[in-house]
Amino acid sequence: MNSNDKKMLSVVLIVGGLLLGVYVLAKMYEKKHMVGGCGSTQYGCCPDGVTAKADAAGSNCIVGGCRSTRYGCCPDGVTAKADAAGSNC
Repeated sequence: MNSNDKKMLSVVLIVGGLLLGVYVLAKMYEKKHMVGGCGSTQYGCCPDGVTAKADAAGSNCIVGGCRSTRYGCCPDGVTAKADAAGSNC
């Protein structure tokens, strides 16, 4: 790889990083300012990001279980995925 190629690669990586950053910021703004869904309810969302809290304490929110694991749930909604692909499901 010659020096021009290295410079071009650097520019591409910088531009790509900037585009990714803009995309992430846009998604954060979109989520924060969403209309409808649990985010626009009186008490906001449970930790699962989907269920609306019934009260300020979130007494209806499921704590633990497969939803709070790193890879989420298998299609059965009960078993925690062992990896991103859900190879144990």
